[in-house]
Amino acid sequence: MERDDRAVEKYLQEFHPRSLRALQPVAPPRSLWIGRLAAAAVLVLGLGTAIWLGNRRQHTGVPPAPQVATAQRNSTDDTPSMNAIRLTRLALEDEQTFEAQLDDQSRRVLPSFPEEQRRLNFLAKE
Repeated sequence: MERDDRAVEKYLQEFHPRSLRALQPVAPPRSLWIGRLAAAAVLVLGLGTAIWLGNRRQHTGVPPAPQVATAQRNSTDDTPSMNAIRLTRLALEDEQTFEAQLDDQSRRVLPSFPEEQRRLNFLAKE
């Protein structure tokens, strides 16, 4: 065992401590304004591109979707204007009148199509 201790001691004597060196000054932290400037530039570029593409679609000459003309209400019409509360009350109290009112409103507001242009005839009430 003493022989092992001597071998270990001999091995450890091969190492010599180093002298301490002076501390290096720490580099100052990188300024954040460059990163913020780059982020702002990317944001401005993205918004500019979105606005440009939006305006480009408006000015491409593609005609807007055709608007269907609605029938004008006659000034001699005596029926009171129906709002959501009146329609709800009418639906709860008198279903027949409610259905008649909805049919009348739909004829005034919705466009009418000739029979051959109707694609959803099978869904209509009978």
